[in-house]
Amino acid sequence: MASLIRCAQPYVVRSARSLIIEIVLFWCFVFLLSSCSKHQELDVRRSFRYNETGGLKSLDPALASYQAAGWLTSQLFSTLVEYDSTLTLTPSVAKRWSVDSTGCRWIFELRTDVFFHEDSCFGAQRWRVLTAHDVRYSLERLLHAATRSPGLWVLRKRLVGGDEYHRLSKQAGFFGRCKGIEVLSDSTIALTLVKPFAPFLSLLTMPYCSIVPHEALEMYGEDFGLHPVGSGPFTMASWEFEKELVLRKNTSYFKTDGRGVRLPYLDNVTVQFIRDSKTEFLEFRNGNIDAVMQIDPSFASVVLNTDGTLQQRYAKYVLQQKPAHTIEYYGMLLDTNEDAARAMPLATSRFIRQALNYAIDRDRIVRYVLRGKGIAAEHGVLPPSMPGFSETVRGYTYNPAKARMLLKEAGFTNGIGMPTLTLQMGNNARSASVGEAIQQMWKEIGVSVTLKQVDFPQHLDMVR
Repeated sequence: MASLIRCAQPYVVRSARSLIIEIVLFWCFVFLLSSCSKHQELDVRRSFRYNETGGLKSLDPALASYQAAGWLTSQLFSTLVEYDSTLTLTPSVAKRWSVDSTGCRWIFELRTDVFFHEDSCFGAQRWRVLTAHDVRYSLERLLHAATRSPGLWVLRKRLVGGDEYHRLSKQAGFFGRCKGIEVLSDSTIALTLVKPFAPFLSLLTMPYCSIVPHEALEMYGEDFGLHPVGSGPFTMASWEFEKELVLRKNTSYFKTDGRGVRLPYLDNVTVQFIRDSKTEFLEFRNGNIDAVMQIDPSFASVVLNTDGTLQQRYAKYVLQQKPAHTIEYYGMLLDTNEDAARAMPLATSRFIRQALNYAIDRDRIVRYVLRGKGIAAEHGVLPPSMPGFSETVRGYTYNPAKARMLLKEAGFTNGIGMPTLTLQMGNNARSASVGEAIQQMWKEIGVSVTLKQVDFPQHLDMVR
């Protein structure tokens, strides 16, 4: 993912949760391209404007399984702990924590100056303090079957009683507690794991584990995702669906920077939902938005060289690069419970699936489609920076001759008789460009494929 930000000394607005772009970049391969004209200055204390091409369905953190939702819910809600800009685990709602000698029982001491956003769900007072009871409510809500959270995996089999709680919650009229979540006082909560799990704190930083007030869920019900109430650095001011979302500064936010200045620095954040990435880039270039998360492929070739550096005509821009991980989902139907899959040999033939992998020239995609932003995965699925990566692992390489041989073994010599496949992907320009490249490569071995783009939230729903 490429990210362009108009120059205004980005470090000025950087704090944990103070800027929409400031997130734990677990998936994203980001580079920032900042416009640094002497005559252009952005008052970062007032506004930050960016665009989401993939759309947004809900701001319920329990459903925040895709990037756009994760970024925005992290601005509206708080978690027990969080990552700072150096990817160091730091306190958030929990001011300190400890773990016993077994590595299973974690005790979190909470701040007492964290307030939920003002909202009518709290009655005449319109606000209240966040307590350990809210933490328990939020984590049990994540476990509850009725929530249907894609983040259920975070706690279900890790907390003592988590799996049992989830199973029992499917029963009508269920009311119970998860054994592994214990409120010790209004400002202290204990979480007990089934067995030690070293990355447990990291899991608690995920949007799924955001702390929500029960009053808001009771008032808004299934529409809570359209009326989010949290304790994060911003509140939701307005949301014109599919057009514009405006966040306002939470003047009661509990965090300050190293100089004691209350965060966030920004007064508001405006998110547009321009679906066409070409239009998005033009809006950025014209100064109407301050950031785009990726460069449309049609512009990438004139902005970047094939090695990912800036072309001379864009010398007024500064290219800042941060290596990170990204995952994009390209799907083909393999579920043989579906009639469409049963009619396709792909689901039942290992040879065909291997042939399709050997037919993809990853180096060519990185060089000419991604403009140097990536590394060909020739040593398995793990990237070089992740524990477990090894150059001794033999992954798929580009080998069209072997691909044709495997197709022949599957009974489809040169692709003859092979049904047309459908490759589904998210609705953005980069996915389309990668999909088109794959489509052409598979055509070279005789396999025809049609491309289908859907909004990314819908894409994930269909996968699940």
